[in-house]
Amino acid sequence: MNQEQAFLEDVIAHPDDDAPRLVFADWLDDRGDADRAELIRVQCELSRSPDETRRRDLLAREEALLNEHGERWAEPLRGLVDEWAFVRGFIEKVALDMNYPFFDRLEKMFSLVPIRALRLKAADFRPSPLLQAEYDLARLRSLDLDLENVHDRALRELFSSPGLRNLTSLLVEIESPVDATQVTLKALAKAPALANLTEFGLHVGYNPGHLPDPVVQALVRSPHLAKVTRLYLPLAHLSLTSARVLGSAPGRAPLTHLHLSSAALSQGAHLELERGPNLARLERLDVRDAIIDRNDFIGPLDQGPEMERLLARFGAGVVVHEGELADCGFPRWQGRKWRK
Repeated sequence: MNQEQAFLEDVIAHPDDDAPRLVFADWLDDRGDADRAELIRVQCELSRSPDETRRRDLLAREEALLNEHGERWAEPLRGLVDEWAFVRGFIEKVALDMNYPFFDRLEKMFSLVPIRALRLKAADFRPSPLLQAEYDLARLRSLDLDLENVHDRALRELFSSPGLRNLTSLLVEIESPVDATQVTLKALAKAPALANLTEFGLHVGYNPGHLPDPVVQALVRSPHLAKVTRLYLPLAHLSLTSARVLGSAPGRAPLTHLHLSSAALSQGAHLELERGPNLARLERLDVRDAIIDRNDFIGPLDQGPEMERLLARFGAGVVVHEGELADCGFPRWQGRKWRK
């Protein structure tokens, strides 16, 4: 193992510690790579939330360094990933299409950079290469899946893997019809490997179909998802029971972000959103294109007195109109792509 690889192994072994990264920056300075060393120091300082003036200066310097050198520093990943992002001086976020030979790409990718966030797009998802490789999947903190065709068995195999035990963020978008995955999605609520999630998002099927309330209930009742503070359920059907669990059930973490874009709410569910104590800390409530069953008719949520009451409680945190929905309302990170 050469010295640079030894530094990388130290960073991987201590992912939350800035010290190995800053030691590596000193080593880079000694070797004449001052710009790469500066990026590490700039991004480490940014992660410590400096005051606004200092933050603006750091962001400007970060952008300049990455514009000038980013592709060169990411060159070892060319042909392996489609999108990438530096975090505290190292590429920690990558996105790629799950084409084969996928196994070889993952092996090499994990050996080159300290990956903590992985976004996969797959037309025909098969989890075996992801789960059977020799690298440590437990390094991941974030997994974002954009899947077209997927079978129940593949989902069960993935969600039962102990390798997901350190995830804090899981976003799952499945374009299969919702009827084909209901049983597995309800089983997802029983996956103990997801017990550390603080962010969870699920979108299944095509509009105008909605995620059935039995699935929503299974998820929001799950003790393994009790730590979730950011919940994304676009196109979900939210009944009074589901909303009451989210808004009032003891033992659940208070939500800070709730995304119900294009969701279908019952009248009772809306009332729970208005008053549920677990929503007292809500910073963002996304109800773009949501509809509500007012008993006598179903109509847009934003065209009735219910919206006025939501605005009275959450104010500017309510998102009603903010351009067209993108990525099913999921908060996907934006990285850099290879220039032609």
